[in-house]
Amino acid sequence: MRAQVKEREVEEARTAAEERKGAAAEAAQKRTSAAKQQADELAAQRVTAAEAAKRDEQAKITAAEQIATAAAESKLDEAQAKRSHAEGKRAQADQIEELADAEKQKRQSERANDA
Repeated sequence: MRAQVKEREVEEARTAAEERKGAAAEAAQKRTSAAKQQADELAAQRVTAAEAAKRDEQAKITAAEQIATAAAESKLDEAQAKRSHAEGKRAQADQIEELADAEKQKRQSERANDA
């Protein structure tokens, strides 16, 4: 009878050890799974942050390009206005020169007629 009791105690101890071993393995699996999930979430956050930084940098570059383009277009418009103004002045000067030449010829013609 004692042998049976001892055998049963050994079996119970073995069963309890196997249950603890299974529980420890399950707990380790859960910790591993949680650590992997946490690592995945951290990696996803880093990717998201990197993508956001990239978008911000691209937005800054685009804004700088737009400012530079606007400044260049403004300078181009200003240059075209100055060119147009200069052409108008040149045309006016040519017209005044033609009128002066016509006046000069008229006076020379009048002197020739008076003489």
